[in-house]
Amino acid sequence: MGSATAKPIQSVERALRILEQFTLSEPKITLSDLAKKTGLKRTTCYGIAETLLKHKYLDYDESTGKYSLGVSNYILGQLYAQSMEIRAIASPYINQLADKYQTAVHLVVPDGYDAVYIDKVGETESFRILSRVGKRAELFAAAISKVVLAYQEESVLDQLLSKPMPRYTVNSITDPFTFRKMLNEVRERKIALDNEELDVGLVCIATPIENNRGDLVAVISVSGISEKMHEQEKAIE
Repeated sequence: MGSATAKPIQSVERALRILEQFTLSEPKITLSDLAKKTGLKRTTCYGIAETLLKHKYLDYDESTGKYSLGVSNYILGQLYAQSMEIRAIASPYINQLADKYQTAVHLVVPDGYDAVYIDKVGETESFRILSRVGKRAELFAAAISKVVLAYQEESVLDQLLSKPMPRYTVNSITDPFTFRKMLNEVRERKIALDNEELDVGLVCIATPIENNRGDLVAVISVSGISEKMHEQEKAIE
C-alpha cells in the first residue's frame, strides 16, 4: 500500500489533472481551456469531464459552457476534515479505554450508510480482530454499523432491508422486522451491541458521538472476547 514504485493508472491521473485546474481565481473553465491546461486531446478531456460530471465531481453550466467543481469534492473534503479533527479529539479517550479494558477500541465515521474505520487502538491477545483503518464495517452485523444505520432515513432503510441480510453466525439478525426493532432501541439507548453476530467468540459495544445538533459525526466501540467482556460487564454492575 502506498508504494512509490506502483505504476500509476493513466485515466485516474488525467481525471485528477482536470480537477486540479480549478482554483479560487479560476473556478469555472471551458472544455477547450481544460484541454489546453491539461495537455489532453479535446475528445479525451470531454470523456473524462463527463464521467466526473456524472459522479458530481464536476458541474456544468450550459449558459456559459463552463465546468466547475461539483458537490462530491465538498463531501469528501468535509469527511476528511471531520475525521481528522475527531480523531485528534478522541485519541486520548480511546487509548484510555484500550488500556483500562485491555481490548480493541475503534473510532469510525459515517459515510452515507457505511461506517469507515479511522482509528484503532489495542488488540486482544488470543483473538485477532479483523479491522483496519480505512476499511468499511460489515453492514448489518457490526455494532458500529448498527449505530450508523440507526441514524438513517426510513427510505434508506427500506431500500437496504429489501434485500436478503447476510448471516455470518447463528446469532446474526437476518429478519428485517427484528432488525428495525433493534435499531429503534439503538436510537433510544444510544448503544449498539454485536453479540457474536459477526464472529463467534467476539462481542462489541458501540455508542454514537453527536454534534450539538444531534447529528451523528462518529462512533466509538469496544471489542473483545465474549467471555472477558461479560466478566467486565458484571464487574461494572
